[in-house]
Amino acid sequence: MRLLISTTSYFPEEQNGPARLAYDLARESVRQGHDVWLICQTLNSEVPRHIVDQGLNVLRYKLATRRGLDIFRHLRHINATKSLLSEYVGTAPDAIHGHDFFTYVAALDHYRDARPRTCY
Repeated sequence: MRLLISTTSYFPEEQNGPARLAYDLARESVRQGHDVWLICQTLNSEVPRHIVDQGLNVLRYKLATRRGLDIFRHLRHINATKSLLSEYVGTAPDAIHGHDFFTYVAALDHYRDARPRTCY
């Protein structure tokens, strides 16, 4: 099964609850033989956009810092997510599991015609 997991950040880099849950789910799914893609934001501009970490495909995007009120921040997350999905994932996943709202919504919209199973 091809699984896409959206989360707030990549657990080994930034340690928080949603990232840890997503990381554990991803690791176990890889261990069971699934094709797993994890997508999240990063605060570190030095990390590559795509890595394969022991069979887990990790996609990360970095948003440019803006000053003041950024009322379109959600659109920047959505567009960055869709860009990574187009560039690296291609074929729709069988399931999308969301742990972060903006990346989850972006993945749902990006793969809306394929109608993958979803869970948030």
